[in-house]
Amino acid sequence: MSDLEPTSSPSSPSPVVGYRPAPRPLSARINSHLKAWSRDTFNREQMISSLKSLAWVAPLTMLIWIYAEREQLATVQNQTIPISIKSADPKLIVTVNADDQNITAELSGPRVSVDKVTEALKLIPRSEQGVLIEISGAYAPGSYQILSSLVSDADLFKRAGVTISKASPQNIHITIDRVVDRELDVLVPDELIAQNLLVGTPTFEPRKVTISGPESLLNAAAARNELKATIDLKNFKELQTPGKHILDNVPLLVSVSDKNISVSPMTVRANLEVRPAEVEMKRDALPIFVTYPPNFAYRADYFASLPNVTMYGSRKAIEDMAKSGIQPKARFEVSTKDLPADVTRTTRLEFDLPPGIRMSDEDKQRTIEFKLVKQVTPE
Repeated sequence: MSDLEPTSSPSSPSPVVGYRPAPRPLSARINSHLKAWSRDTFNREQMISSLKSLAWVAPLTMLIWIYAEREQLATVQNQTIPISIKSADPKLIVTVNADDQNITAELSGPRVSVDKVTEALKLIPRSEQGVLIEISGAYAPGSYQILSSLVSDADLFKRAGVTISKASPQNIHITIDRVVDRELDVLVPDELIAQNLLVGTPTFEPRKVTISGPESLLNAAAARNELKATIDLKNFKELQTPGKHILDNVPLLVSVSDKNISVSPMTVRANLEVRPAEVEMKRDALPIFVTYPPNFAYRADYFASLPNVTMYGSRKAIEDMAKSGIQPKARFEVSTKDLPADVTRTTRLEFDLPPGIRMSDEDKQRTIEFKLVKQVTPE
């Protein structure tokens, strides 16, 4: 073989100078790239990594949405706000004018906070106290006007970050009174006395209680003779059983009704005796006697018998009356105040009754007509 002979095989084509392969179609290239991307993206390792990322990215995204919703600002106009006012001085009581116990205002702040505040305000009318406004204890007893905008300092709004504006009415009328104590005797209620259920007067432990409240209110009740503390026995069945009883934790009723009134202690121990059941006793008539002053020169002209009388007493009291021979009687007194003579006058009758016997309530009110006549001196 000559050195000048080609070394390549006769079957290998010779390269053509300047030749380039024809480019692949675009669709083929896109398809190739998609296959490569899918192969790299959706392999096992990439899928596990993506799921792990989703596990914390999704909740975080949701929290971001929720937070954005919560922080969205909201405004509520003409919101009704029940209010109550107290003094920083515990010895002072503040009363809000009846027309100013509710104000209206505009609420603004984060939507969630505004919603919570409006829901809380809906529940307030079910309680006795509204949104609390505290004022300085430097106010002396008297009448004042304070700004309704002070409600914005209430904890309900400040803690929620809710702003109060456009409060109406602009001023709240209040009365400040001093808290005072009064000592009261524990009493039996008048209606129980009228029923004559008890023998004698019960004793109480303690005998006196302390009532606390606004000075002007207590003074006004005392002036009307209405400042009283009475026992409440309506729930004690012992009243239906004759004899002596010691009752614990008997509640007290105070004649003055006000939310600022308190009583200490609120219950007492009562030592009482229930009268035996009474029997009705009717008489066709009772004799009537008259009492004269000494050396009285006149006599009373009257009908000396009181017809159709009803009395009450226990069986024992009635038996004792029959044994003693002491009979009920009616009487009245005359004096110079009943002059001049020969003028018809009317007076209330009094009754002298044996122990344990009482007149009916109607007969207690009986009256008699009489006139004084000059006594004739025998010659």
